[in-house]
Amino acid sequence: MNLKDISNKDLGIRRNWYALLLTVVLIGVFIWGLAQYRAKTQLNTFVEYSYQRSFYELIQNVENVDVLLAKGLVSTSPRQNILLFSNAWRESYAAQEKLNQLPVAHQTIEKTSKFLNQVGDFSFTISRQITDGQDISQEQRTKIHDLQKDADFLASELHSLQDNIRNNEYAWGEIRQQGSSKFKEVSPQLSEVGFQKINTQMEGMPTLIYDGPFSDHIIQLNPQGVTGTPISAEEAARIAMKKADLLPDIQYNYNQMGTGEGKIPIFRIEIVSSMGQFPDQIMIDISRTGGHVVNYMNSRPLGAAVLDGIQAQEKAIAYLKNKGFPELIPTYAQVDDGSATIAFAGIQGGVVLYPDQVKVKVALDNGQVIGVEALGYLMTHHERNLVEAKVPAQEVSDRVAKRLKVEEIRQAVIPLETRQEVQCWEVKGSLEGEDFYLYYNVLDGKEERVLKVIKTPQGPMTV
Repeated sequence: MNLKDISNKDLGIRRNWYALLLTVVLIGVFIWGLAQYRAKTQLNTFVEYSYQRSFYELIQNVENVDVLLAKGLVSTSPRQNILLFSNAWRESYAAQEKLNQLPVAHQTIEKTSKFLNQVGDFSFTISRQITDGQDISQEQRTKIHDLQKDADFLASELHSLQDNIRNNEYAWGEIRQQGSSKFKEVSPQLSEVGFQKINTQMEGMPTLIYDGPFSDHIIQLNPQGVTGTPISAEEAARIAMKKADLLPDIQYNYNQMGTGEGKIPIFRIEIVSSMGQFPDQIMIDISRTGGHVVNYMNSRPLGAAVLDGIQAQEKAIAYLKNKGFPELIPTYAQVDDGSATIAFAGIQGGVVLYPDQVKVKVALDNGQVIGVEALGYLMTHHERNLVEAKVPAQEVSDRVAKRLKVEEIRQAVIPLETRQEVQCWEVKGSLEGEDFYLYYNVLDGKEERVLKVIKTPQGPMTV
């Protein structure tokens, strides 16, 4: 065999080797692409199921609100009405949470979201009023009747939307990708006429008094906690990436979803995992002035709970500290549907500021913070002119009913029905296994409010 033959043979071997290597690479790329396609398909299916579940539960919650308000209109038992309106409060807030998890433009659902929150606030106010021994007035019954009719209308429209989506075989993921134009195409009646009708009906709604973050006595104020200078959309996106509780070793991208108006104008930022490694679906509203977090929600599906409420509270405290939030102290926690919601209040000179409230939602499957609601804090936070107590704590303790076992006394600022604030001694006590909070004015010792703690499977609530 001569050198030329050997050279040709080597060349042939190299060509065969290159061809084999190329084949292996192509097969590898094909397998990787197939795996990525399957992973993306599984993720899309997972997210679609999450949207469908949220929408189905939204309908259930709204229907429950409708039924509970209707029962409250005919019941004459104070005990039954406390339970009915307390449950209506919970169902309203659950409906609002599910509504905000849907891939629908903020402007489209803003009034409906407010309606649900105010139904909850009003129901809570009625429940607390009955607990204080006051009857439901005829004017309040008229308002309850109006709210019940609005809830019935909303439930009917949601069912119509469900039928439209099913009949036209639209997917929530498709609506999310194509935006509000697709939503109007799916259900122009709901997105235009339906929500406009709700908006019109809400103009005659009562002023709702409650120290929650969406009550009228907060919404009608100008935001006192929004400080700083105007920021750009790019700055808002960078802030959102810093404030979100993102998982390590996962790459994330952000999308600027537009702006929102209202008492606090915002930039809305969406954050998603870049390669679909984890089904995070994050929306963050950042104030266009100062770059404050107004609302943050990760609507990913939740796994089996491995943490308890105490551990979730520790996660929430660590998150607020690490993300640069102002000094806050936890006031209560509620566990529900694989997550825990911990309410925090502002603090000034050792005095608890209940109007300045931030709620943090923690997933119990891995301790990730999946929600922050800071509207209440941003609307009311400011430096208070606190006063020296003229009535000492010991005198307040002596005024408490002798049968009540006093466990703790501290000062707090609470909101009143007059939309004013009052500095009080907060007395935590128990009587025959029942817990109470009593509030006495620090200047004259007047009893401003008494709250009873009702223990539920989800956590304590006060009425």
